[in-house]
Amino acid sequence: MVSFIDIVTDGDVLNETDRYIQYHTLDKHIQYDSNKIVYKLMPDLETFKKDEQMLKKLHDQHEQPFLKFVFPENHKIDDSLGAYLKETGYEYSWIELYINTDKQFISKNHNDIDVVTTNEDNLVDFLNLSYEYDKKYGTDYANLKIEVSKEQLNKDNPVQVLAYYKGKPAGTLLIWNHETYVELDSFAVRESYRKLGIGTKMQAFVADFAKEKPIILVADGEDTAKDMYVKQGYIYSGYQYEALKEYE
Repeated sequence: MVSFIDIVTDGDVLNETDRYIQYHTLDKHIQYDSNKIVYKLMPDLETFKKDEQMLKKLHDQHEQPFLKFVFPENHKIDDSLGAYLKETGYEYSWIELYINTDKQFISKNHNDIDVVTTNEDNLVDFLNLSYEYDKKYGTDYANLKIEVSKEQLNKDNPVQVLAYYKGKPAGTLLIWNHETYVELDSFAVRESYRKLGIGTKMQAFVADFAKEKPIILVADGEDTAKDMYVKQGYIYSGYQYEALKEYE
C-alpha cells in the first residue's frame, strides 16, 4: 500500500539523518514544498526549536522568508508543540492521502469536453490557466510555476493534462508516473465550469493512463472536495501534519 513516505518530493535533498530529510532547492527557492524538513520521527519541543533555528539561518542566507516542516504520518502534534507553533505565527493543519484501485470513473460521452496532454500548440492555454490558479499564492510563485511548467513540457514526468469545454480551457492536472502508482496532482477546474462532468472525465483520462496502477492524491484536511473523492472510489489512507511560517 502506498504511504506518504513513497510520494516523491519535487526538490533536492540537502541532508538526511535518522530523524528527518531536509530539502533545499535553490532554483525553486520560493516553492515551499521544495524547501522543507520532513520528519521521520516526531520531535519534542526543544528539538524542534533547534531544527527551526538551523532552518531559519539557512533560509535567511538565501532570502527565503518562510519555514516549512512536515511531521511523521499518522502522528498528532502534542499540546506543547502545537501551542508553540500557534504562538510563534505558524499555520499548521493536516493533509490526507487517498488511494483509488478500482478507478471506476463513470464519465458520460460529453462531446463538449475534450481532455488532452499538452504540446507546443496548447501549452499557452495550460500556462494561462495554471497562472490563474497559482496567483493567489503570489505573483512570484505563479511566475516560477510558469517556468517549471515550460521545462516539464518535454519531460516524461509529470504528464501535463488540459481539459477544454466547448473549446475553452477549463481544467488542468499533472500525472506523476511512478513505478507502482500514479499521482494525481494540481487538479483544478475553473469555478465557472464546475459540475459539468469535466473533473470526472479528467480522472477517467488518468485511469486510462494508469492502467493497472492505483491512483493516489493528497487532499487538504479541510478540503470539502474529499467527499467527492470518496464517492469516486478513493479510500482514505492516512494523514500528515504540516506547519508553515512566512515572515518578512
